[in-house]
Amino acid sequence: MVPPDDLDLDDVDVLEPGPPAWAALAGQWSFEGPHAHYNGPDPDEPLADLGLAVTDETLLKGTVSALISLPDTTAAGRLMFGHDPETGEHLSCGIGGGRWAYVLDQFVLGRGWITLLARGFHTNLAPDTEYAVTVAVFGQNAGLFVDDVLVLSHALPGPLPGRQAGVVAWGSGGVRFRDVEIGKEPPRVFVVMQFGGQFDSLYSEVIRPVCDRMALEAIRVDDVYQPGVILHDIIQSIRDADIIIAEITPPNPNVFYELGFAHATDKPTILLAERGETKLPFDVSGYRVIFYDNTIEGKSRVEHDLDKHLNTIIGTFRDF
Repeated sequence: MVPPDDLDLDDVDVLEPGPPAWAALAGQWSFEGPHAHYNGPDPDEPLADLGLAVTDETLLKGTVSALISLPDTTAAGRLMFGHDPETGEHLSCGIGGGRWAYVLDQFVLGRGWITLLARGFHTNLAPDTEYAVTVAVFGQNAGLFVDDVLVLSHALPGPLPGRQAGVVAWGSGGVRFRDVEIGKEPPRVFVVMQFGGQFDSLYSEVIRPVCDRMALEAIRVDDVYQPGVILHDIIQSIRDADIIIAEITPPNPNVFYELGFAHATDKPTILLAERGETKLPFDVSGYRVIFYDNTIEGKSRVEHDLDKHLNTIIGTFRDF
C-alpha cells in the first residue's frame, strides 16, 4: 500500500466482495440486498437524527464503498468502519455533515463524535444526486474518494476500535446508500530488523514463509524503498502495517527507534531474539519475546512459536 499522499484506488487490490446482510442499530431503515435507505430517526428519540446500520462483514484493511445520495445539503451519509459491538465506538467517513462536504469522524464512548478531518463546504453537494463514495482503510490511514477523486487522507489516532463495517446517516430521512460493498485486503506484517547475514536468512526462510502460509503480507523496509527520505518510508510502513515483528538481538539503534514508534502507535508487536546473545533493555524486558537458537532445530522451533503468536493476534480479526 502506498503512502496517503500518493493514494490511488488502482493501488487498492481488494478481495472480491459479496452482498452484505444488515442490522439497524439506530434510526429507521429499509434494506434490500446491498442497498440501505435511512427513513428517519427513531420515534422514541426525536432529538437524535441519527441512523446507524452494521453489516455482517468485518474489515481490517480494504475498502467500503457505495453510491450515496442526500435529500438536502444539511443531511450526511457516511461509510462506517472499525465498529466495536461492545462499546459502539467506530469511525465513519463520507459526504455531508454540518457545514462540511467531506468528513472523517470518530465516535468515542463517553465523548461522542470527534471530527478528525473535514474539507469543502456542504453547499457544493447537490441534493438527490448519487456520489460514488469509497473509503480506503490501510493500517492507521484512511482515504476518502468521491467520484474517484481523493478528497480526504488522514493518519488515524490509533488502531481500529473494532472490525464491523456499515453505514451512518444524519438528518430527518431520505439518505440512500446503493450498492454497498466491502472489499478486503490481507493484513500486513512489517518486519523490523538489522540487515545482512543470519537476519536476512531469518526473514527469507522463516518469517516470510510463515506469514505466507497464514495469508499475511510480510515486508521489510528494503521491499518498499521509494525516492525520498528513508525515514519517511519506515514511518509510513509502520503506520500501514497491522502487525510488527522486530528482531532485537543486536542493540541496533535504528531497530529500537522503529520498535519505539511501533509501540507508540499501539501496534500488536512480536519480538524475536537469539537465545544467549541478547540482554534485553529495560524498556522492552516486560514484553513477550520469542527466543530462538540459530540452528536447524532452532529454525523449526521459531517457525512454530511465530505461527502460534501470529495466530493469537490475528484471531481477533481472522475474517479481516
